[in-house]
Amino acid sequence: MKKIFCLILYCFSCLVVIQAQSECGQDSIKYLIAYNYIVNDYVTKGKTITVSDSIIDLDRNWFSEELKKFPKEQRKLNQYRANKGFIWSDPFYSSCIASMFPVKDVSANNILFFSQIEDDILLADVLPYKNVFINWKSDKYNRDRMFNYKLISIFTVVNQYLFIFDEDGTLKLSLNREMIYE
Repeated sequence: MKKIFCLILYCFSCLVVIQAQSECGQDSIKYLIAYNYIVNDYVTKGKTITVSDSIIDLDRNWFSEELKKFPKEQRKLNQYRANKGFIWSDPFYSSCIASMFPVKDVSANNILFFSQIEDDILLADVLPYKNVFINWKSDKYNRDRMFNYKLISIFTVVNQYLFIFDEDGTLKLSLNREMIYE
């Protein structure tokens, strides 16, 4: 009986790992499409960018007006926060993102934060490093602050991106804008 229970437990854990890997596989293509778009965008061209391994709950409403020709996507965008009960999720570590972008470029002058992909919608913010991080290699405290979205997004200019994908995973629409966070 104990062997059967262990076998069932093992099989269940394998299913969970397979499910997590398949979601990463499906999402990784979208993250790579977005990343390549961003690094080749005229706004970021020539700038070095490193990718945070944390998923951030980014605000979607900024792009609502620009989606008038896409009413289905506009509805999804406008309903997102209400569907979440107007609660913002805390940032969380993404092993998928970490495995796709494992090397952190310590000389990069910008950091890219991705949102979670929901309803085939992905958001990304590109923020400049702040001068407070010049000596970030010297202690763990500064390294932790370097990837703290709330800390580095205060009083700065951000390049925001919205990506909408078709059901087959191809890029349907991309929008970007520059905003000043205060």
